[in-house]
Amino acid sequence: MDAQEWERLETLYTQLLTLEGPERDTLLRHTEEESPDVYAALLRLLHSEHAATHFFQRFRQSVAGSLHEKPFAPLQTHDRVGPYRIVRELGRGGMAVVYLAERVDGEFEQQVALKVIKRGVDTEEVVRRFRYERQILARLEHPNISRLYGGGVTEQGVPYFVMEYVDGAPIDRYCDQHQLALSQRLALFTTVCQAVQHAHQHLVVHRDLKPSNLLVTPEGEVKLLDFGIAKVLGEETGADALHTRTGLRLFTPDYAAPEQVLGQPVTITTDVYQLGLILYKLLTGQAAQAVAGGSLRQLEEAVLEKDLPSPSRVVTDEAAAAQGTTGAKLRRTLRADLDLIALKALRKSPDRRYQSVAHLADDLYRYQHHLPIALRGDAWGYQLQKFVRRHQTAVVTGSTLLLLLLGFSLFYTEKVTAERNRAQVMQGVLSDMFTSLDPYGPLHVEDPGQLTVRQFLDAQYTRISDTLARQPEIKAALLALLQKAYLNLELFEEADQVGQEREMLVGRLYGATSTHMAEVLTLRGMGFRDRNLDSAEHYLRQGEQLYRRYLPEKEVEQAVGQSYLALVFTMQHRPAAADSVIEKAVSTLRSSPELPEYLDVMTMRIHLLAEAGKIQEAITQEKVLVDRSAAQYGENSPHYAVQLGMLAYLLSLVSDKEAEPHFKRADRLLTRTLGADHQETELNLQNYALMLQYEGRYYESIPLLRSLVRSNEAKFGDPSLPLAKALQNLGVSLTNDPASDPLEAERVLNRASAQFTKLFPEGHYIQGTSYATLTDLYVRMARYAEAQIAANESICLYRLYRPEMPVLQSICNLRLAKALAGLGDSLPADTLVQSHLPIIKEVFGEKHNRYRLALHDAIQVYKLTGQLAPADFCRQQIPSL
Repeated sequence: MDAQEWERLETLYTQLLTLEGPERDTLLRHTEEESPDVYAALLRLLHSEHAATHFFQRFRQSVAGSLHEKPFAPLQTHDRVGPYRIVRELGRGGMAVVYLAERVDGEFEQQVALKVIKRGVDTEEVVRRFRYERQILARLEHPNISRLYGGGVTEQGVPYFVMEYVDGAPIDRYCDQHQLALSQRLALFTTVCQAVQHAHQHLVVHRDLKPSNLLVTPEGEVKLLDFGIAKVLGEETGADALHTRTGLRLFTPDYAAPEQVLGQPVTITTDVYQLGLILYKLLTGQAAQAVAGGSLRQLEEAVLEKDLPSPSRVVTDEAAAAQGTTGAKLRRTLRADLDLIALKALRKSPDRRYQSVAHLADDLYRYQHHLPIALRGDAWGYQLQKFVRRHQTAVVTGSTLLLLLLGFSLFYTEKVTAERNRAQVMQGVLSDMFTSLDPYGPLHVEDPGQLTVRQFLDAQYTRISDTLARQPEIKAALLALLQKAYLNLELFEEADQVGQEREMLVGRLYGATSTHMAEVLTLRGMGFRDRNLDSAEHYLRQGEQLYRRYLPEKEVEQAVGQSYLALVFTMQHRPAAADSVIEKAVSTLRSSPELPEYLDVMTMRIHLLAEAGKIQEAITQEKVLVDRSAAQYGENSPHYAVQLGMLAYLLSLVSDKEAEPHFKRADRLLTRTLGADHQETELNLQNYALMLQYEGRYYESIPLLRSLVRSNEAKFGDPSLPLAKALQNLGVSLTNDPASDPLEAERVLNRASAQFTKLFPEGHYIQGTSYATLTDLYVRMARYAEAQIAANESICLYRLYRPEMPVLQSICNLRLAKALAGLGDSLPADTLVQSHLPIIKEVFGEKHNRYRLALHDAIQVYKLTGQLAPADFCRQQIPSL
């Protein structure tokens, strides 16, 4: 063999030592087909591993240079590695051995998994790869990813790292052993998706997702392990270099994606494919592509050419029994949505799969909550079926109302038939019905106890479907009104349900590059801003691109969409992108300040300044808008009142004494022009209540917030986002008002939490708000252990789902400090205050009310721990604010 073949032989041998069983067999067959001489040499080396190791050590020293590591022996029970003592071997792969170890340095008790390179495979490539895995783990901090505790080098100079010890079973085996039902399996799988999505957000692609790398503990907690062949996007890893030189393909055959078999670059859609294979196994009990042990040709045929059958077609009675059901029932359940979701993830072409794990998880969430999945969003019958399943009670109890509406619709359908312009007539009829839902039109509901606004809109949706199936142009126009009405009322799920229907309809009627399509996509993006930032960005960008490329004359509409895209960027903590987009929108409308959209875009810009902590700049610009709206619309107009309320809100953030009179004047104007129950009036009232909270006037805020709860219950029913927010704010006031019943506060907060749970995916960061307030309540009630749990929950949620806003974790860490202080843990409590109070000050500024509240938290910590001097110091900072 020549020098190149010798190098290839060494690298192949090293790679073979990192593989076992079927994976090793596949690589050997591949090598035999490509290079019989190298294959024969490999077999000889494998028969004498010790001799081969000695040979390659000499080879590296003489030809390639070496790492000059000392020879080392395998670790034995009771051996010491750093502060750890080896207990036993947990397992071994080709590259490394993993041991169970325990900490013995006296600091604290802890069992860990300690990973060390195997004796004999410590080549430069393997050591580089090993260190690279450690670097990847250091990037990731997620409750469902095995944590990296540290690392080092043994006395023999061998790298090791220390990980969280996970005592669990592979996810597929766990599900079957515990006979988890389908819903439980999907919940567990969704948790896996969240962990993988976290890795992707840190630019890490796992590339080896399979059940054995997903262990579930006896408590039902799943952990993602083994980033041994993971890749950081945009970097070439040691494994990638190995592939470049040798043509090796790093994967597990049964869980290989087509691009891995082809040796093509991997992306996040590679992980999507592997997740699809795992989902397939969890649904059916069978591997989608069982190819281990076959030849290279069989592998390529199975992965690249064979079409996978739908999960519902391969389910057996045995697999169904493992889910506590029958084969017939499970096949019916899988058919349609779950079949489509699994097969979408398993498309051969990466660009035809879900383009992110978040999109896969979102469709699974939609399935579990009887919402239309994205794959089926263009079918009206399907939409209606999902709607009825979600609102069975409302559909039944509202039958009388629907009959009345049906009679109304038949009358107007006949009238439309007689008119030349059907769309204009029908739109005129229903525009009157929806006028009350415009932000500047009064809202009137006959007998709110009998009919909520949501029920009214739901009835219109059904009515439009029933009467206008053969009049698609009219239907599309009315769906536009309905979509906007739902959005105005923050009924985002319903808005998107209509948006999906409308997107399909306008695509068929007007084309994919029409004004209608740009508008519907933009509106869909607006509706996702509080639920899924990735989806919000996706749709808003699509809308912006349509306006820019095909509809340049629609610059006003484009500017409005850009303002919402800037909001999404701000929520993603991407200030540069947000500034760029909002400035484009402002520049577009600067020459047309008379347009109402100008006020909208400028208001959004000011809101973004406030979100970025630039309160004084926001106040200065808002004062200009107040003067402009007064000059343009008059000081008795709702436009002026809304801007005055916005100014009051900004002033309240810095405790300006002018905030309260502005709030009260805005309330009088809005009540007179729009009505007491209009959403703008109630938004102003809510912001006034928040100001009272900032100033510690909780008792005064309680009646205002109770009225908002009653109003939102009457208008929207349960659950709804406006009601959930009102309950949460009421819970805050009841928690902090010493005269209020803490048990009532607990009931209100639990009800708010239940609303958020129904409205958002499990684990959504908004739940962190509820846990944070519950922490304060439990501290007040001296239930410190429960307070600690609630605080940790809020910190975890914000860390996982709002990592771009670490200040939220700091706020919750101060609450955790109160809980620890109550438990007598004064040192960690004091450490948390010292660490996180400066962060809050830096982000919000020393004059912001958020910093004032943080100082109050710090004072409470010091009182609980008996540290009077630090408490007095913090108290002295407050009057200056």
